[in-house]
Amino acid sequence: MLASGVESVELPAAGYASEARIMEIADSGVIDPPDFTHVWWVRDRGVPPGRGAADTAYLACHTHSRRTADEVPCNKISPERIPAGSEIHVTTDVERLTYMVTSVKLVDKDEFANDPEIWGVHPGRLVWVTCYLENGKLSQYNAVVIAELVP
Repeated sequence: MLASGVESVELPAAGYASEARIMEIADSGVIDPPDFTHVWWVRDRGVPPGRGAADTAYLACHTHSRRTADEVPCNKISPERIPAGSEIHVTTDVERLTYMVTSVKLVDKDEFANDPEIWGVHPGRLVWVTCYLENGKLSQYNAVVIAELVP
């Protein structure tokens, strides 16, 4: 049974935990989460996270250069804080899943939409995107966490 929603996401290595919400990007192609306090499952791209996932599941959240990580949990998401091998726990309305981070990369915002590692069909993959704060300031990059489902 596939999930119809994501309830929460945890990334212990970065001290991250958040309730999840559902968003869609429709024809705009722009990932713009509705708030700064939650992680958002992008329902209309890829598939729901799950053991039977035949494609990539996508999460997104905002960072904010003038607010703390207590106010904006995604401020904790960056390549410097998340080593390969870190676990991501995703709780759906059906099951609790564990993903293992394989990489965290910075992708120029102008190149993000065409990156095959992000948008290719990868069964059991989780891609989590946010804006990258460089020295506490917004940059031209997205931080992209790529993780694979642990069997």
